[in-house]
This record gives sequence, C-alpha cells and structure tokens, in this order.
Amino acid sequence: MLEVLAEVFLNDEAPACIGGMGEALAGADLSSFAAYAHRLKGSALVFGAQPLADECLAAERCASPVDGERLLTAIETELANVEAALRGAA
Repeated sequence: MLEVLAEVFLNDEAPACIGGMGEALAGADLSSFAAYAHRLKGSALVFGAQPLADECLAAERCASPVDGERLLTAIETELANVEAALRGAA
C-alpha cells in the first residue's frame, strides 16, 4: 500500500502542487502559492520527508514572489531527494 501512496504522491500530488506553485508565482498570487505549499507539506510529512516539509512551511510564510522563486527551487530540490529515496525503497 505504501508503494501505491508513493506513486500517487510522486506522479500526481507533487507535480500538481509544484505546477500550481509556479502558476501562482507567475500571477503574483502568494495566497495560492501558500495553499499549494501547505498541501505539499502535508503529503511530505506522510513520508517523513521533514526537509521538504520545512521548505514548504517556509513557502507558506513567503512574503514576496522573489522569495517564492527561491523557495520553489529549494522545494524542487528536496522533492528530487524524496523521489530518489522513495523509488530506491520500492
């Protein structure tokens, strides 16, 4: 069952959140950016991905699009680490 959850997270949930965060930043919509970050944070915590969750928490508190861009890059980096760990554990 964990493998199924991981696949949904990696193939559906995370890409949707990352895409939504990028769109929100493009529109300078920090409220939506924070909402997607919150959603991704919850999913990350299911897998014990604390560094990813920490970056998402920082994104939830983001005050500017410039900071948002930096945080989105950090989130993408952490997500790649989580993906490698989950795929390696399968």
